Amino acid sequence: MARKNPGFYSTIEYIGPRPRKPKRQNPFGGWVIVLIAVGLGFWFGRPLLPFLKATQEEVSVEQAQVLISSLENAPHIGQHIAAESLRRTGAGVVYDPAYYRIAYPNGDIAPNKGAAADVVIRSFRGIGIDLQELVHADMAKNFRL
Repeated sequence: MARKNPGFYSTIEYIGPRPRKPKRQNPFGGWVIVLIAVGLGFWFGRPLLPFLKATQEEVSVEQAQVLISSLENAPHIGQHIAAESLRRTGAGVVYDPAYYRIAYPNGDIAPNKGAAADVVIRSFRGIGIDLQELVHADMAKNFRL
């Protein structure tokens, strides 16, 4: 038996859950979350901008020569080593990880080959310090240590 006032939907016309009023939208919708994410990205990414700009700029040969000359005139030995290392960046050395037996003292592989250790050793030799000889003397003296 049917009711007298079944409402908008009667049981014959609509089968399913009862329709409800639409919910009020959340004020913190997607656009607010996107705005917060962009703000946090800008806040934490801002210190990286000078670094990113520096990686895109190339240093000219003249700028490198000015830096090398200023490091050579510095009082500390570390700055002299840095100047010698910078001078070697224009030498055109190809990375070669192979092992080579070298002579002692002052042994070295071909000047156009090498790895990072070779750059360090050649830089020290450029300022008059032979690491090969110093390491050999230290190991002969203190091998057990």
